[in-house]
Amino acid sequence: MDSIDAALRVAPPGAPLARLHVAFLARLRVAVLVVFLVTLASGCTSEPDGPRVAVHDVTYRELAGGARILTGRVENLSDRHIPVVQVQVSLFDERNFLTGQVGILVHDIPVDSSRAFREPIRHEADIRSARVRSVLVP
Repeated sequence: MDSIDAALRVAPPGAPLARLHVAFLARLRVAVLVVFLVTLASGCTSEPDGPRVAVHDVTYRELAGGARILTGRVENLSDRHIPVVQVQVSLFDERNFLTGQVGILVHDIPVDSSRAFREPIRHEADIRSARVRSVLVP
């Protein structure tokens, strides 16, 4: 409140600029309160409402013929069937610099089960390792 009072002291109380400050600050207070209440009402918790999944055994390999393959598996830890999961994987070079990303779609993961994936990598960069960046479940 001290900063609001200081802002209002800049102009004399009857000046049009002071009235604009008062109106703006009143609307700003209401907007902040609305954002806070909407966030609180939306149920922001640490537990997600959607299906839980885990990604295991992610491995990057370069085969003898030069093909580069990313393999792993997605485990469904929830109590419902998951039609599709997108696994975002970051690709790194020998100095561990990020050289690219790839999105892998894994379909039809039954309850309490897992589904393996095998994805060819078509990036031109010299890739040496890969790490899961995120998992998106609709």
